[in-house]
Amino acid sequence: GRPLWLRGIARVKQRYLTLSGPHDTTVAVVGGGMTGALVAHAFASAGISTTLLEGALIAHGSTVASSAVLLREPDLD
Repeated sequence: GRPLWLRGIARVKQRYLTLSGPHDTTVAVVGGGMTGALVAHAFASAGISTTLLEGALIAHGSTVASSAVLLREPDLD
């Protein structure tokens, strides 16, 4: 099946430009899942030059199969 939050959304595969050549950025976020997208959005909203890098499709992979809940890992700080 499909996650509830994807029902009613057409199965359109959004394509973005392929990164090529030199780029100047302050922050590079690797991974366009839920966490990476939120981190990139936070930096960009703060006015920091941000580049989000994703090798496949944004918000797919493990993000689309998750419960959409971000939890703190029970590790030492």
